[in-house]
Amino acid sequence: MHNSLGQSIICPMLLEVSCGSIEQAILAAEYGADRVELCTALSTGGVTPTLGSFKTLQAQIQIPVFVMIAQPEANFCPPECDFQAMLHDIRIFAESDVDGFVFGCITADNLLDLERNEAMIAAAQGLPCTFHRAFDSILDPHETAQQLTDLGFARILTSGHAPSADQGTSLIQDLIQNNPIQILPGGGVRPENAALLQQAGATELHFSITKSGSQTGYLNYPLSDLCPERITQIRQVITY
Repeated sequence: MHNSLGQSIICPMLLEVSCGSIEQAILAAEYGADRVELCTALSTGGVTPTLGSFKTLQAQIQIPVFVMIAQPEANFCPPECDFQAMLHDIRIFAESDVDGFVFGCITADNLLDLERNEAMIAAAQGLPCTFHRAFDSILDPHETAQQLTDLGFARILTSGHAPSADQGTSLIQDLIQNNPIQILPGGGVRPENAALLQQAGATELHFSITKSGSQTGYLNYPLSDLCPERITQIRQVITY
């Protein structure tokens, strides 16, 4: 961003934390997150949380809560029955004072599903919507960014078509410079690369507060450890 004299301005950085549980979201708020993305099954990319978990969280924190709408796990091209469930969910949450949504539908051949996303935007009843990292599976990011803008999405969550956002910095910077839609870098965002993403023009960052742990749960499924101090560490390296 530049002022009227053409001088660069470093914008305040908004930190969004992806949370797979109420506990994670409460910790994120306590450690200074600006916004929470609430889901379940975070390790699979996230699916729709229960209305009960959202309402319980809503009563305990004051920062905005965006809800993930996704069915089933790790599938951006859901069967029609699951997509209908997504539509029902988004309408229910929209009537329950949620602050925004995170979702995205693509086709089997990795193109933007215009019809389904348009239906989801309509069901959101004017609330801000983020197109999630399904964007990184789409073949043409520039055309898609324009299509998402035209559909009415508020932002795009992306790692820049790379395994992590710092590796996709070049595309992220290009998208920021050439599109009016908000670009939200996410995927491997850490204190070590937050400043790099800010230099690329990012004014929002998306990350989790989980890391691999030594504990296991049901059927020895690995349980993550929580590191909410990651929020503080990222705050310390970005420039205001």
